[in-house]
Amino acid sequence: MAPDPAISSFIGSASFFADAVVELGTSEQAARWVPEMCGSRPKLGATASTEPDVGSDASAMRTTAVREGSGYVMNGQKTWISLAGVAELYLVFATTAPGTGSKGITAFVVESGDPGFIVGRRLGKLGQRCNPAGELFFQDCRLAADRRIGAEGAGFTGLMRLFDRSRVSLAASEVGMGRAALEYAVQYAGQRSTWGLPIHNYQAVSFRLVDAKMKLDQARLMTYHAARLADAGRPFTTESAMAKLAASEAAWYSAWACCQTLGGYGYSRDYPAERFLRDAKLEEPWEGTSDIMRLVIARALFPRERSEPTPGGRPPR
Repeated sequence: MAPDPAISSFIGSASFFADAVVELGTSEQAARWVPEMCGSRPKLGATASTEPDVGSDASAMRTTAVREGSGYVMNGQKTWISLAGVAELYLVFATTAPGTGSKGITAFVVESGDPGFIVGRRLGKLGQRCNPAGELFFQDCRLAADRRIGAEGAGFTGLMRLFDRSRVSLAASEVGMGRAALEYAVQYAGQRSTWGLPIHNYQAVSFRLVDAKMKLDQARLMTYHAARLADAGRPFTTESAMAKLAASEAAWYSAWACCQTLGGYGYSRDYPAERFLRDAKLEEPWEGTSDIMRLVIARALFPRERSEPTPGGRPPR
């Protein structure tokens, strides 16, 4: 049986909640919710930031959490939330100061059963179906002040830090996905024969698999590098974006190469190649599309000037 990357995605979605509470919250909040995820009847946690009209630009989210009395009232909608309807704990990002962009983004814990919290429909997906995704709605959902994780307005920078770390983990998973597809294709190419020879003897087949191996090995080394920087406490935003970009695109290429190598069988559900392709496609838009990763990397290449250019167009020294 072929490996199922959705299992890794399922675990990663749940652990993101715990990482966020520990990273952004107080020790009391961590002690309140994290152990609930580790007991004899563990609760799953999920993270909710994406909205119907807000994906890559997280600072534009419209879900609000307005102060009322000693707590907050939340209204809005989230979509494409992993583990929606399965999780019992949700880290929801909302703005406490509408119109201020990222300055108002704040994190809150919402629990299943909270009045005004509604789980919507489960969304159909191309692949990785055992890691469900769905919609969440908040209709005058009242939250006590101790449900806020971190200070008001601290949620956006905290979310970006969490994305940096999770992208390294994603990259590692993506390298594994790509390796599974490549290994299957190599095995098939050694067993399938045409015109009296195993098909790996033909450059059209072998060179395609060589390219897949090169892309995967490059992505693996970039992932190791980003992980080393993270463990050493050094800046790694650019490196995590590079690793995630390289690994997601390598996984997709390897899955495509596997399908091509199997020919017509690559399109058949009797073989795992088509599922490799469906599962790998999620990795490119997940937690930052390939275009966004390139924007992150470009900002490191072209950092903003600290002052305006001098008259005449020459930048200051």
